[in-house]
Amino acid sequence: MTPTQIVILVVAIVVILVLIVVAVIASRRRALRQKFGPEYDRTVAERDSRLDAERELRWRQLAENRIDLT
Repeated sequence: MTPTQIVILVVAIVVILVLIVVAVIASRRRALRQKFGPEYDRTVAERDSRLDAERELRWRQLAENRIDLT
């Protein structure tokens, strides 16, 4: 392989990984919106960042699932 081909391959792999990460984040966000509805919007508005709000909602979801198992 030539150096140019290696660079193109590495760039392509990085782009694919970024697309996968973006798709996973979008999927998780969509799932939280469906589960929590208006509470999602309220929590996002109350927090400093969307990531903090989504982290809290995921934590609530995990806690709820733990309660259901016992």
